Amino acid sequence: MFDIKVTRRNFVLGSLVAGSLPLGSWAAAKGQAQPGSRRPPARLHKLLVDRNIPESVRLGAYSSAVADEVFVFDGDLTQLWNDELRSQWKTGPRPIAGLTAPSVRLVLEQLGRDHDARVVFSAEHRKVADGTRHSLAGSDSLLTSPEFRGSADWVADMAKYVQACPHEPPSRKTMLEYETGERPGEPGNQQRLVTWVLAPIFRLDGPLNTKTMI
Repeated sequence: MFDIKVTRRNFVLGSLVAGSLPLGSWAAAKGQAQPGSRRPPARLHKLLVDRNIPESVRLGAYSSAVADEVFVFDGDLTQLWNDELRSQWKTGPRPIAGLTAPSVRLVLEQLGRDHDARVVFSAEHRKVADGTRHSLAGSDSLLTSPEFRGSADWVADMAKYVQACPHEPPSRKTMLEYETGERPGEPGNQQRLVTWVLAPIFRLDGPLNTKTMI
């Protein structure tokens, strides 16, 4: 089972002004996986955190478990694209994820299609009268597993999904919908948010610019 036990104190809010925050290896901290446990995919290259969205900031608390770096932004992807992704993706995209406004995912999804990358997991979060409704789409093995949701905090559940999501297009896609109640003291004013994982449909294998289908 994936064990995400990181409190908000683990994510230093003062680091939000840094823009990009390299993080240590989660594998080293966790040690060897227990026999019979599901092996997580390779770590994400970046986790995107929108400093204007409380739920996105809370997802950043789990960044050391899922990503090599967290990129903190204010809704504008210009810096991320111009300074990092555009040059890196010339030799192949890297898997990235985030909990953002839908427009951010749409822009990155469109850019990804020009660089052999696709959204391989998506969860839409809509405010309803008594909480939040979550509509998920992804691989059947991921969404039908009972180990990824059920905590008191749906953002923590999203961290588990993002960590465990296979970085390849699902061979069998599944839809899942459920609702959660609001957390006291965590109002959030966004009516619609999305959690997503964008990953290459190819991987670099061998010499530079040699691509092999996954």
